[in-house]
Amino acid sequence: MQLIVTLTNQATIIHPLNQQLMLTIQTTGEPDMSDRLALVQDSKNKWQLVEEQLPKKYQKCVLIKAPEYEQKILARCLANEFFEGNHVIPRNLIKDYQSLCQQINQILQAFAIELTAKPKKAPSAKAQHRWQKALAEIPFYVDDFGAKATIYWQKRNELRIEKGARLLPDAPLNKDGSLGFGARFALTLREEQKEKIKDNQTIEDIVLKSVNEVGHLLYFAGTNSWLVLKDENGKTLDEYSRVE
Repeated sequence: MQLIVTLTNQATIIHPLNQQLMLTIQTTGEPDMSDRLALVQDSKNKWQLVEEQLPKKYQKCVLIKAPEYEQKILARCLANEFFEGNHVIPRNLIKDYQSLCQQINQILQAFAIELTAKPKKAPSAKAQHRWQKALAEIPFYVDDFGAKATIYWQKRNELRIEKGARLLPDAPLNKDGSLGFGARFALTLREEQKEKIKDNQTIEDIVLKSVNEVGHLLYFAGTNSWLVLKDENGKTLDEYSRVE
């Protein structure tokens, strides 16, 4: 990997050749965080991920600017890879974002900055979930991946998406430009419910059979929807219903 390195009085600025990625390493100052993420080293040499405002005191910080990538998803991926994150990332994006995170880590290692990757967990059996009557009274929300909705798990095999839900307009494509199986399934669901959808917004309540169908209809799935649906306090549907 070829790097372009610029040294100033306050910072070291690093550009990988032929990429828009920019890393800025500095030990002082309060930079603009509007389009950047930051990795910050505290007085105990511990690194943390910062998305908004830097702490007033820090030993060192690394500003990350990657305009070709969605900042929110990159933050989640960095948290998953190097911190205590357990965030949901769309399946069709995981590979590209993980690759960027590893590239950032590789560059930082060349400048004596070590981010320790979390140990990978052994794959577990598919989680089982159980409906309970009390769940029917709890509204669960989606506000992610370009979709927004309120959902009630009203019966064991019935999930109701309330009128007014906003759907992700366009299906993600494979690298060859084709539609994947999940996208085709989602479009089939939308076709079946087309009388209740106008301009990518539901105009009537829609009842589906599973959490999987809800994820496909709203945002073409590509992730674990049990972790996406959350109550008003951020508790996931998975936490409410998982059978240990």
